[in-house]
This record gives sequence, C-alpha cells and structure tokens, in this order.
Amino acid sequence: MDFEPANTSPSNKNSYASLDTITIDSIRWVMPGVHLGNPVIPPGDFFNGSRSARIRLTGNTSGDPGYMEMQDDLPSGAGYISFNTAMYGNKQRATITVIQH
Repeated sequence: MDFEPANTSPSNKNSYASLDTITIDSIRWVMPGVHLGNPVIPPGDFFNGSRSARIRLTGNTSGDPGYMEMQDDLPSGAGYISFNTAMYGNKQRATITVIQH
C-alpha cells in the first residue's frame, strides 16, 4: 500500500472523525481515527516519502481509537502489506496490532 498522492483518492483525510472511504491503489479502506496526508514535520509525524497516516492511540482520551480496515475482498489474498511505525512527536508507549480475518 502506497499513500503517495497519485495512488490515493482523496489524497488527504484531515479529520479523525471522518468515516469516508479512501481508495489506495484501487482498494477501498475505512480509516476512522486516522489522519492521512501531508505529515507534520518533526517532531511530528514519521513518514517515508511525502505522506503519512497518523492513527489515534487506543489510550487517547480525546476520541475513539483509530484503525484502518480494508473494504475489498482480494480473492488471492493481499500479498504483502508492510508498515513503518513510529510515535508522533514525543509520545511514548504504544503498540501496533494487525488483525487478519
């Protein structure tokens, strides 16, 4: 999955609360609790390229935790999905969980 603008429609998701469907490389995703787009330059978002997805932590007290859910069935499987993870700014103590259905 590549978050770069040529492959993502819409190219930005500026609201954690939005339940809009985001299409990345022709695959539909729902990303509540996620900001997607131009990163906040250090000490903010970690990014690889010109885009990032910032996911709200489960322990966050300002809203529901974030997640990214693929909406399309891929009969042959997803192949490889890789994540580069880091904490936002000076935040600490978080984990990432990948759930496969």
